[in-house]
Amino acid sequence: MMGGALGLAVLASLADARSSSLAASGVDAPAALTAGYHAAFIAATLFAAIAAALSALLLREKRRGPALEGIY
Repeated sequence: MMGGALGLAVLASLADARSSSLAASGVDAPAALTAGYHAAFIAATLFAAIAAALSALLLREKRRGPALEGIY
């Protein structure tokens, strides 16, 4: 649960920082908010892709020996 809460906090902070930056530069509020969420969703997609790649590389199926083949 802690990882999910931390991830959500990071993404919310990223969205807020992007929205605030655009609003300060003169972009209207709805467009700035949309751009902030867009940046957060892009970051979340990258995090998920990296996690999937690491899972595929690190979690390999162990080979079963001849003694274990009849058990499963």
